[in-house]
Amino acid sequence: MSAPLSPERLAEIAARAEAATEGPWEPCPGISRTFYGYLQGEYLRGVGDINFGVGEQANADLAFVLAAREDVPALVAELDEMRAVLAQSEQELTGARLALWEEEQDTRRLRVALRSARRGRAAARTRLAELEAERHSTNEALDDAVTALRDAAAERQFAVEAGHAVASGGPVLPWLTALDPGDIQDLASDLDEATIGWRREPEQVLARVEQVLVQFRARAAGAGEPA
Repeated sequence: MSAPLSPERLAEIAARAEAATEGPWEPCPGISRTFYGYLQGEYLRGVGDINFGVGEQANADLAFVLAAREDVPALVAELDEMRAVLAQSEQELTGARLALWEEEQDTRRLRVALRSARRGRAAARTRLAELEAERHSTNEALDDAVTALRDAAAERQFAVEAGHAVASGGPVLPWLTALDPGDIQDLASDLDEATIGWRREPEQVLARVEQVLVQFRARAAGAGEPA
């Protein structure tokens, strides 16, 4: 495959075609059998004698030369147009490639953003689970604290009432009258269980006895203590 015509070579061909006698070139038998010129103007513009001899090949060569006057400019113009179309196509292709590259960059950015969002969502879920666990633990701790405060308040109330009862000579456990016989029996059984463990430390025995009394004091309160 031959190398493409350079712009300089094409310009040289066009310049030679432009400088030559305009066409078509036609025979001028009035001058001679082999004389050719341009006959369509106001006057004859002669090209000169073109004589390739006789025979089939000579006739073909003559036809080629005579037609070249119009073929060459037509081919040059066609080539110029094709190159202009090619340049436009290359420009459009470059624009399409640029648009595709920008779309690819946008896609990459979207993928990065999506991965980041997924990581953020996973981290948020993990943090939410941690907060839920902390809230559950905090609620349990608060429930335990409330229960402990209630027990402590009941124990203090019990101690106060017991102290007042001793000071006034009245019953130490007046709320016992609000219990039915079954509750009294359960209380005695629980107190017996709290004190029968001889291996326990005295502080443990006293703490268990207080718990039992507080429990049944609450039961008596639910049944309605005497005023």
